[in-house]
Amino acid sequence: MSQEEETNTHVQEHLSWDRLFSFITSFLLVIIVYTLIYLAIPKPGMANPLLHTTWRGALALIEICIILVIQVCLDLFLDERSQEFKSSIHDRAVAFGLVRDKTCNWKGKTIDTFLILLCFLVPLDFLTYMIPGILEYMVGTSVGAFFQGISLVEMLTVGLTYNLITGIKEEFVFRGYIQTSLVEQGTAGSGWIITAIFFGMLHIDFSAGNTFIAGPFLWVITATFVGFVLGAYYLQVKRLLPLVLAHGMGNFISSMSIWLFAKTGGFHGVGMGMGAALSLMYLPLITTGVLLAIIFRKKIKQGARQVREILKNIKSTLNTTDVVIIVVMIIVLWIAGIFFAL
Repeated sequence: MSQEEETNTHVQEHLSWDRLFSFITSFLLVIIVYTLIYLAIPKPGMANPLLHTTWRGALALIEICIILVIQVCLDLFLDERSQEFKSSIHDRAVAFGLVRDKTCNWKGKTIDTFLILLCFLVPLDFLTYMIPGILEYMVGTSVGAFFQGISLVEMLTVGLTYNLITGIKEEFVFRGYIQTSLVEQGTAGSGWIITAIFFGMLHIDFSAGNTFIAGPFLWVITATFVGFVLGAYYLQVKRLLPLVLAHGMGNFISSMSIWLFAKTGGFHGVGMGMGAALSLMYLPLITTGVLLAIIFRKKIKQGARQVREILKNIKSTLNTTDVVIIVVMIIVLWIAGIFFAL
């Protein structure tokens, strides 16, 4: 069976609580155990960026280990597999995108990374930040407060590391773990929808106060769109590394915009308006992205066709029960994500 046929077979399956039992059990156990460890480890203040970044990196590694161990235990218990724990860990690491076989295509992964970064994430950030008020909102968030308080050297070192850790954590948790687990239940299309919307909803941030009322909602919409695109790529290609690198570097470029905006007092400190400053920052990257899009247009068109096929199958097979379960699942996951660390 081809990859496309396998994907279509999964999409045609319908959702049921029985089919999702394994994932729900795994997810709840993961967030409960991780939250207990999160609360037990003292959180360093943002006054020490290096220590704070190290803390985030350690938690990301702990979370990955928790997910692997709990999922393997459930595999052996619920599915009654006759595998050894060690071999099951390896199989799960492969399924979640952490380990690939020896035939991995580094050239293809490199191309995919830069296409995702320069043809999608960078232009999306540029268009988003051109909206009046959105950068003021981002500076006022907890993430913005962390970056605006560090020096240029810290931004280029600690800031880059911080964002790469974010890319590792979010891509493994959402695309590698959550989406993969849902697909295993025969719900590729529905799993894609649930993961993307859940990913977007967890990006809501009201810590900036009333600096820009529409800010939190615009950020959720943008993050949800990113979730759909990155999820579609993983659904088709099953490569996690390009998503990790593109996500991490995209976040770093985005953070640089926030940092410069804060440091220059809204770009007035460099003697230019927001539009001119952002264009100067993003134009070389966007130009490179346009050139890559032209060179690899066949690859992009092929991916777009596969996404249209997934959407077509979802539209033709999704029933009322599926929609209800999708909505309930998103709400339940979001509430759990708010009350527990994730």
